[in-house]
Parts: sequence; structure tokens; C-alpha cells
Amino acid sequence: MPKRHGVELAPISEEAKEWIALSCRKQAEDDFYFGAICKREHNFGLSGFSLRRRDNDSCVECFRLAGHRFYIENRESHAESQRKYKEANRELIKQRKKEYEIRNRDFLQSEERQKRIKQQQKEWHERNRDSILQKSRERYWANREPVVYTYIELADSGVEHDLKKPELYFLGKLCPQGHDFQSTGYSLKYKSSHRCVECTKENKRTDRTDRSNRGRDVNKNN
Repeated sequence: MPKRHGVELAPISEEAKEWIALSCRKQAEDDFYFGAICKREHNFGLSGFSLRRRDNDSCVECFRLAGHRFYIENRESHAESQRKYKEANRELIKQRKKEYEIRNRDFLQSEERQKRIKQQQKEWHERNRDSILQKSRERYWANREPVVYTYIELADSGVEHDLKKPELYFLGKLCPQGHDFQSTGYSLKYKSSHRCVECTKENKRTDRTDRSNRGRDVNKNN
């Protein structure tokens, strides 16, 4: 295995490549390598190596911890320097902020931006279609009011009728056509389908009329 400054080199793994792509904006895969375990024993992804930088051979975890420690130790002085810079360059900061807002506004209102937003929304809905449908079903059933059906047996209603098989029918809520059975305020319906008897008869008559009219038209054309 080749060495660099006495440190063994090894090709980096796919996990390390993903970490570099997400964590390092200004550096590429070639700027890192797998080397010997560092003194703090940072084993990257249980690979048996430490992920190191080629510019200074330092472990990425050690480098991150050093930067964090430096920030903690110099946090107050950094805040003070930032405050002084803002006081000395107040007008410049306002001007830059105004320019940024103008550029951002023009970009947000541009046609290209609107197309990009629509495309992103479309892709997001395609990726999350199943979860969206599942959540909508859950909301529907959670907020759904229970349906109360009016169901009255003819034998218990005391209504006079001439039906041969009254056990096949019941009195229910008025249908959309308002077919009132025997002025009871209910519609006579089938137990098998819960459909109004009068509506069913009207639909059958309409279907027969349509079929007969189509038959006449065919005979005329022949």
C-alpha cells in the first residue's frame, strides 16, 4: 500500500464520498484519502482507517473538533470584532442588503424560478404520493361524522301496502327525487341495494325507451 509522509494511503469508500459531497463544498474526493488511524482513534465508518486531508494529512474529525474548540475559546472576541465591523460599516451593510433583496426579488419573480418551483413541487408530490394519500385518508376517517340510516321495517310501520314480499323492502330516508311512500315521509327502498323502488322503476322505463328509440333509428337507416 503506498504511503504519504509515512502515512499509509487507501482508496476512500462510497460512504466517505457521500460525506465529502454533503460536508465539503470547496473540496473534492481527490483532496481526501484513507490513512492510518489518528491518535484520537477516529475510525471512519468502521473502515479501519481515518479519513484524512491531503493538504495537511490531518484527520477530518480532529480538524472539525479543533475548529469547534477554537470557536468556543474565541467566541467572545469574535462577537466583539463583528460588532465593531458592523458599527464601522453600517451604511455599506445596508447597501449590500438592499442590493441582495433586489437581486433576490428579481430572481423569485423570474419565469425560470417559477418553472423551477413547479418542477420541485411536482417531484416532491411524486416522491411522497403514498404518504400524502395515507394522511388524507386518516384525516377523512378521523373527522368523518357517523352516517345514520333511517331503517324502518314495514311490519313495524303499520303502513298498508299490497307488496307480495314485504320482507324485501324497508322505509328509509327520502330519495333525491322525493318519492314519498303512502305519505309517510319516507321512501320505499330495497334491502338488497338500499335504492328507492320508484327511482329504480323510472330508470328501467327510461332505459327501455332509449333502447326502443335506438332500434327505430337503426331500422330507418337500413
